[in-house]
Order: sequence, then C-alpha cells, then structure tokens
Amino acid sequence: MPSKKRVLIPAYYFPPYGTVGVFRLAKFIEYLPKFGWDPYVVTPVSDHYLDTESVHKFPNTLEAIEVIEQTDIWGGTMISRGLGSFNASDSLKRKTLQGAWVPSLVQQLLSTIQEYDIDVILGSGGPFLPLTALPVVKRRTSTPYVIDLRDPWVQPNGDTDGQHLLLRLKKKMGQILEPQVVRGASEILTVTEKLTSQYQSRYPKQSQKFTTIHNGYSPADFELIEPEPSDRFRITYPGKWYGREHAQMFLKGFERFVNDHDAELVHYGTKNTEIQTLIEELGLKCHVLSRGYVDRQTVAATTKGSNVGLVISRTSNDLPTKVFDFIGCNVPILAICDPGSILDEFIKQFRNGYSVPKRSPDEINSVLSDIWETGPTALGDTNQVSEYTIESTTKKLSTVLNRAIE
Repeated sequence: MPSKKRVLIPAYYFPPYGTVGVFRLAKFIEYLPKFGWDPYVVTPVSDHYLDTESVHKFPNTLEAIEVIEQTDIWGGTMISRGLGSFNASDSLKRKTLQGAWVPSLVQQLLSTIQEYDIDVILGSGGPFLPLTALPVVKRRTSTPYVIDLRDPWVQPNGDTDGQHLLLRLKKKMGQILEPQVVRGASEILTVTEKLTSQYQSRYPKQSQKFTTIHNGYSPADFELIEPEPSDRFRITYPGKWYGREHAQMFLKGFERFVNDHDAELVHYGTKNTEIQTLIEELGLKCHVLSRGYVDRQTVAATTKGSNVGLVISRTSNDLPTKVFDFIGCNVPILAICDPGSILDEFIKQFRNGYSVPKRSPDEINSVLSDIWETGPTALGDTNQVSEYTIESTTKKLSTVLNRAIE
C-alpha cells in the first residue's frame, strides 16, 4: 500500500473548543485518511480561549489525527488582561488574540513541515487572521496551501461610513490581507456557488483556483438515533435568535398557525430575553419550548421526531450548518429567507424544501398549513440526500489537495 500524503491544518478553534464553524473542519479530518491523507494539526493552547467547550467532542476526528501540535499565543495573558481593563468586547479580544497567534503559528508550521515532510497546508476561515501565516510559510518552504473560506472575509457591498470604527478597521484590514492570501493559494474552497462566483468576480485572474464544496452530514451521527415523539405538530429550531427583528416575522406567522393547529416550536440555543418577551406578547408561551444548549444527539432526536426543521437566514449569503443536520435527519425544511438568496436556491432543490420571504407572516402560516395538510415525512429521495454526506464532500476535498501538490 502506498504511503499516505500529509496535510497540515492550522486551526485556531479545534475540538473540544469552537463554534459551529469547527464542525466542517473536524469532519473533513475524520474522513481524510480514507482518501489517502494523514492530518497533522496545529492549534493554540486553550488557556486564552474565551469560549466554553463544545458539547460535541468529535472522538472520531481526534482518533484520525496523526499529530497535534499546540502553541502558545504571543502575549496572550497580557492581551486578555489589558483589554479586560478597558472593558473591551469579547469580539475585540478574540480578534486581537487571533492576530497575536500568527507569529507563534508561523514558527510552529515551519517546524512541523521540516519534521514531518508535509505535502500541503489546509487553512480554514474564519477566523481569517491566522490565514495570513500561510503566504509567509510558503515563501520560506515552498509548501503549497489551500484555503477554505466558509464565509466572506470581506463582506461585499455596503458603505462603511456609518459603521463602528472597529468594523471599518476590520474591513480595511481584510481588504489589505485577503488579496495576499488569495493570490498565494494553490486552490481555494468556498461553501456555496454564489460565494464562489463573488470571489471569482473579485479575483478574475485567480478564478480557476476556486471550487465549491458544500458542508455535509455524517450518516453515522444520525442513523442510530431514535426520534423523540410528540403528539403535536413540531417545528425544531436549533440556532440563535439574532434579536427581535430576526425572529418576529416567523413568530407572527407561527402565532396565526397555532390559532387553528396544535403545534409546538422547540428551540435549542441561547435563551434571549428580548425574544422571550416577544413570545409572551404574541401569546406563544405554551407553544414555544426553549431548551438551551444540549448535545447534538438530543437535538437530532428532537429533529427526527419533527414535522419540519426551521432555518432563518440573516444575510443573502447564509447557508447555515443546521441545514445539513436537517438533511442528515431527512426531515422537511422551512427556510425563512430572501428570494434569490443562497438558502432560497439551495432549499428549493428538495422535494419537501420550503422557502418563504422573511416579511410574510401570512405566507409562513399558509406554508405551515400546507405541510400540516400534506404531511410530508422526508426532505427528499435517498440519492438527493446522500449527495451531501461528509464522505462525498471529503472526496472532493482530496481531489483539490491532490491538485495543489501536482
């Protein structure tokens, strides 16, 4: 058997720490050995993380890793204390710590490449600042790198004049740093066709480097989970409420729906006082169950016992990770989003994927009533759903990594 190739993965967030963004990278790592790649990981020590541990531990991912190197963050303790004394926001602390990690990251990447004869580097963002280490390392070692952009580094469109100073600074830094990282990359991944198109328009000379690889789901995470039953029509929403405006149109549509139907909305995630007030104002207290944070298996059991999974987008570029968990559970999906958005176009490909404009509570009520009447039990057929398994997306990633080292 030929020896496996070696991919080095710098990851600011890595299990057991990190937000939903860590799922994509963790699952890639789990399946890469199946396609001839040994993953090597560089990540910071956990001392300076401002985030709590994830409830999902990714044991298969950790088992798949050949070597994990942990580095300190330069001046991390001083940065945390200094910004804390000025009552700086957690967001500013995170961005500062991510930037401060870059010098240590460069040194560790150089050391690991020399010690283990690495073939290629795979960097994922956000966070984006650690990606700036990759062109530096490439100049020193000639090791090619691939970047995986889960979100736009620089948000498209929009005037920054009315934005907070820190947001304007963040955008300006992105406009300076992003081109350097993009031009030095051998291959570039994005998670949607629309994001790929946006990047190709911005970098026409680099357009051939871009490949779309969607997020995905692992069948093993869902197939043995028994559905949590309910006597009511159930909608499951695992996600964050981003303020009153984000939630109120759906909740108004849901209010109209429960006037004629016995239904419940099960929410997993941070409880929001503003949203709880809105729920009470709309008379939905007996219909909305807020369960806080729990492990993915519990969410999956609730989802598998649901009539529909709910997704509410924030921007036209959103394709939330929870969509792929719903695909894994093979339940109908209701997306509240802008017409023509990435989420709208993606959901409509499925037989029982429903998309409703954000500001249409009457239409939300109408679509929920149609789902009640027709009673669909699955999102789509087996072939359509299996297209989005992590194994199939990692196979595409392996092809991209091989191109990078040719």
